[in-house]
Amino acid sequence: MTDGIQIRSPRLMPIATPHRSRRDAGAALIIVLTCLVLVAGLAIALLNRVEADRSSSGAYKGGANSRNLSEYAVNVVMAQITAATTGANAGNAWASQPGAIRVYANNAATLINIYKLYSS
Repeated sequence: MTDGIQIRSPRLMPIATPHRSRRDAGAALIIVLTCLVLVAGLAIALLNRVEADRSSSGAYKGGANSRNLSEYAVNVVMAQITAATTGANAGNAWASQPGAIRVYANNAATLINIYKLYSS
């Protein structure tokens, strides 16, 4: 015996049983697979939303182009009317007819110009 010091025998660490480690590995596998399924679902939902936004923006672009082209013809005719009735022709007499404006000199006998009101 020693001077009041107790010597303990070293404790052995318990060894994990194979059954318990398989259960832990199975739980970890289920958690990882669940996370992967959730991430894949979110990615698919994001891609579907992006596709829907892309198709709706394409439809909007087509409608805007059609609207601009339809307004273009009207604007061309309005510019032609403005050119025939103002500016250098402001003091002259003018007469409108379907598809044209005739500009006459002040004496109304001399035809100065004919403005066609269409775009080709």
